[in-house]
This record gives sequence, C-alpha cells and structure tokens, in this order.
Amino acid sequence: MSLAAPAGLAAALLAVPLVLWYVLRSRRPRAVVSSTFLWARTERSTRAAVPWQRFRPDRTFWLILLAILVGAVALARPAIPVPAQLGDHTILIVDSSGSMLADEQGPSRLELARREAEALVSTMGPGQVASVIEAGQRARVVLSASPDPAAVRDALRSVRPGQATADLADAFTLAAALERPGQGTVVHVFTDGVIPAEAAGTAPEGLAVTAVGQDRDNLAITRLQALPVGAGAAQAFVQVRSFGQRPIDAILTLAVDGAAFVEQPLRLPPRGTEDLVIPVEAATAGEGLLTARIEPLAAVRSDDGTAGDSLALDDTAWAVLAGPRDVTVLIAGPGNLFLESALAS
Repeated sequence: MSLAAPAGLAAALLAVPLVLWYVLRSRRPRAVVSSTFLWARTERSTRAAVPWQRFRPDRTFWLILLAILVGAVALARPAIPVPAQLGDHTILIVDSSGSMLADEQGPSRLELARREAEALVSTMGPGQVASVIEAGQRARVVLSASPDPAAVRDALRSVRPGQATADLADAFTLAAALERPGQGTVVHVFTDGVIPAEAAGTAPEGLAVTAVGQDRDNLAITRLQALPVGAGAAQAFVQVRSFGQRPIDAILTLAVDGAAFVEQPLRLPPRGTEDLVIPVEAATAGEGLLTARIEPLAAVRSDDGTAGDSLALDDTAWAVLAGPRDVTVLIAGPGNLFLESALAS
C-alpha cells in the first residue's frame, strides 16, 4: 500500500489543539450547598476556574480524535497499485496451442479465454483501442489498434487452435512492435499454462496473465519413433504421459496401416511417464504407417464424469515404417574376401 498524497497526514496535527483544549479548558470545582437562592443575583466569579487541569479524556474526546485521524488518512489517499485492466492501447494475446482444445465440462479452454477477453473488451471507453494477437506455432496479428469493440470480438472469435505449442516469445515481440510512443499500453495474455522461461525474458512490463481451465486428467502420447533393426523388423519407441493428479489405467494400441498388432494395458501413476520399446515383427512391419493410440479404461471415471482424458488431440501419434533398403558399399583398397562377404550379408 502507498499514499498518493502523504502531505494529507499533516491534518492529524489537529489532535494537538484538541488535547490542549481538554487540558486548558475551565473547570470549576463542585460544592454541595443547601440553596442557591442567595447567589441568584451574584455575578459568577471567574477565579474559581482552574486553568491547568489533569488530562481526563471522555467519550467525546475519543470520537473527535477518531474523526481527525480518519480524515487525515483520507486526505493522504491510500492506494494499492494494481495492473491496469485497460490502457489507451490494450493488446490481447490469445494462446491457440493444441491444449486449448481441452474440454472444460462443455466449453473448451479457448472458449473460456474468449469469454474472459470479451468481458474485458466490453469495458472499452472512448479513445481506447485494442489489438488481438494469436499465439500459435507462429504468432500473428489478427487485429491492430481498433476502437470498435465489435471488431475486436470478431477478431477473438476468428482465433483457431492448432496442434503445436504456443510461441509466446514471438507473440510478445509482436506486441512490442504494436506499441506506440505516448500511448499507455496494457498487454493481456490468456493461456492455460505458465509463461515459459524462454518467453518470460521478452514479456512486456506489467503483463497481465489470465489462466483458463482446471488441472484435469489427461493422457498423451508424447513420443513415437520407429527404427528398423534388420531383417525387415523394427522397434517402436513409445512414451506415454499422464498429466492428472490420480493414477489411471489405460490401453495402448499399436497398428500398422490400420491393422492392430499390440494392445497393452498400462497403469500410470499421478503425473507419471511410461517409456516402452515394442518390437514390430518383419511380417507386420514392411513399409507402412505406424499408429499408436492411448485410451483410458471406460470404467475409470473422475467425479466430473470424464474418463481420465480431457484432450483427444494428443491421444494418437503416427510414424512411418521404413522397409529394407539396398545399400551399395565401395571398398577403397585391395580386395578382401572376408570384408566383401561380411558386407554382402
């Protein structure tokens, strides 16, 4: 907390004359007499007043003192600095990564971000402008410095999520390019995650972050790679992760050109990762498309009714299986029967 006008505290000095008044005010001693009839026509003596009294505060004194102190604090204008909601130029950065498609019991996270941004735009006043930046794999400016709230809402509705992560560093660079000298610029970012460390260094000063979505169960295939091992066979390297806070049972299915050849049950701990190496037989491999899919068991359901997976986009991954290839080897040097036989095999 800070004081916008600290000089206003000087009004508290009015408590000094209040105390002096209570000390110096006239007080006459009381005496019990049988009758005041004989004093009715006598002038009141001022000598009976005692000029210096012992300080005896009463209820009135404390009420007046409280009023003086409250008034002094009010004149000092106490304030708590908070980020401005809107500036002369407000830049709205909307995360359009694949995770924004996650279901939030009806609306997606992107829809929740749009609602938050539209509520902010509805408070725009005369002379204020707003810009919209879509933070996808490559950030782009959707709308630049528009004073029309309806145009800003249309720009927000045009944001579409992709399948990659959001490049917030690129979005912050675009936001800095949109700033104009002499304008008070406020930047808002709407995202379902935290600002990465590599992007935090380019974040504008006073950045306002609005987080959308909840920490929900989600299964994802985060890696799929197929490597030939010879004789037409291959190995599939699969990494499966759980982003939920509870253990989850799931089924991992691997298929080549749509024909499943592996259905492996998995139990993942909270925030757990499972790395698997699965052989692909020569009869199955050949040249084709390897598909990996993870699905939670239907019997495992959380309290909100979701079956342990709030984002379907990251449940499937693909890799190309390469068939055997002929390799030509040139031997530079004299002939070697053993080397030629080994290479020929």
